[in-house]
Amino acid sequence: MDIHTAEIGGPSAGLMFTLQIMNQLMDEDLTKGYNIAGTGEMLADGTVGRIGGADFKVIAADREGIEIFFAPDDYLSDQVINANPGIKTNYQEAVKMAEKNRHEDENRARPNN
Repeated sequence: MDIHTAEIGGPSAGLMFTLQIMNQLMDEDLTKGYNIAGTGEMLADGTVGRIGGADFKVIAADREGIEIFFAPDDYLSDQVINANPGIKTNYQEAVKMAEKNRHEDENRARPNN
């Protein structure tokens, strides 16, 4: 199996690399025909770690017609939350941006009255 990473910087493609490898090793198509994308660092214990820019990756995925986007729902300790008021998990960031994007798309699609 070849994985070409020349255009990828950082660990955030780990989740998608892992899913692609699993998809090629299994008899069934894990994507079920959906156009998917995602982000997240694969950690040694098999969990998906926090990354930066999940919200911007949702915008890019939307522009490419992605139907399903995976983002880690990372755990934020009380200590981290107290030190960083307003911090969100990657999943919360992704959902917020997807909802904002959807509303903007709906507004653009409405004819002006």
